[in-house]
Amino acid sequence: LYTLHSLFTKDMGKIEEGYKKGGLSYKESKDILIKSLSETITPFREKRFEIAKDIESVKDILFKGGQKAREEAGTKIEIVRKKVGI
Repeated sequence: LYTLHSLFTKDMGKIEEGYKKGGLSYKESKDILIKSLSETITPFREKRFEIAKDIESVKDILFKGGQKAREEAGTKIEIVRKKVGI
């Protein structure tokens, strides 16, 4: 849990003190981590819902991404074929 806290918990003071002195229970640690994760993820979740409202834009982005991926894959396949001798 400590590693996850170090990634997501902004104020590590209480966590570090609790681990060093032994005053932080496992449940408390998990509750703090859940709150920290929620605070981190919420802006991404809100942005995702905002983007998802415009379905046509999402479809357009996916279509253009697919085209680009096919172009890059085609180039890579051609390089591999030349090296293999096909």
